[in-house]
Amino acid sequence: MTAAACRYSDNLYVYGDPAYSLSIGVLAPYRALPKCPLNGLLANVNAHMSELCISVEHGFGKVMMLWSYNGYKLGLKVGLSPVAAYFMVSVLLCNLHSFLNGNQTSMKFRCHPPSVHNYLAVVLGLP
Repeated sequence: MTAAACRYSDNLYVYGDPAYSLSIGVLAPYRALPKCPLNGLLANVNAHMSELCISVEHGFGKVMMLWSYNGYKLGLKVGLSPVAAYFMVSVLLCNLHSFLNGNQTSMKFRCHPPSVHNYLAVVLGLP
């Protein structure tokens, strides 16, 4: 997909690491071919996206650190436990923890998190 097509597209994609294959909704890093190495622009895109993936992985790590029950394989069984609900509540509480205590991701990207009031208003769909 070209940059112009991305600009006008309403589609959302998940960016996976090189282990993921291309499929609907999943994008992977650019790969060099045997006789066609990546140019500088594509190599820079891969490097930048890799940095962002690490930030997302740190976010998942924080959720697991604060709410380790999400990783308890013996207690969570899809179809028998509301696994997705547990995880979503954990993410909500983790976000609130970050707003109140700060986090490295917002420092790295130099962006201030919203206030707890504004965040909850968006999550709950309040005006």
